Amino acid sequence: MGKQKDVAAKTRIKRHVVQSGPGIVACLQSAFFIAPNHPLLDERISDYLTLCGWVYVTKQGDQRIFCKSVAGNDTFGYGLDLHQGLRFLGSSGSGINCQSTFKQVPLQHWTHVALSFSPEGATFYINGEPRHHCPVRGSLDPGPLPLHLGMAARGSPYSGPFEGRMCMMSIHSIAMTTEEIEVTMHRPGAIRRGLVALWPMNSSESLGMDISGNNLHLTEHGRITSMF
Repeated sequence: MGKQKDVAAKTRIKRHVVQSGPGIVACLQSAFFIAPNHPLLDERISDYLTLCGWVYVTKQGDQRIFCKSVAGNDTFGYGLDLHQGLRFLGSSGSGINCQSTFKQVPLQHWTHVALSFSPEGATFYINGEPRHHCPVRGSLDPGPLPLHLGMAARGSPYSGPFEGRMCMMSIHSIAMTTEEIEVTMHRPGAIRRGLVALWPMNSSESLGMDISGNNLHLTEHGRITSMF
């Protein structure tokens, strides 16, 4: 049964291969989403985590990409956002606040962003290339808040909203290597090891669908402007 489920998930994933970032035209996400509370998100992610996806940014400024915490909270949660570049927030001891040295994600251009976390630190990737490493030690406490995409996990959903489009957003319970990040950039879901969720966000009929096989489908929670 498990084997059949895995084959079915791989079949769905094959339909959503990304050939090139700037050539993406079918990713229609412009909404805010909430993932369900689930052990895959709430228990398995502590020592190892990878967040990645394609983003098309239409304005500069603070914007949430993945958010499962309160900004500045050192008690629980984690998040990847745009804050004068890419920033990773997480709970580990006195808190993690890692800022990448890649200061600006280009406007109106598809860019692949990724964060790979392990007890040894957090590494930022832009278009498959490692750009900055924070030597952080400790484990993450995922905390009680559900994972949000494009919006803050607590408070107003319009606090630092993401303005633009997202595509092929994925989360793994492993710290991906540089080689795995590059594979995932071009073939989302190809790295099955530790795959928690993969949200293509390229169909208005199934915008929040998780095609990893784990059924962590997103709930839409409003949008700024419709891209459909």
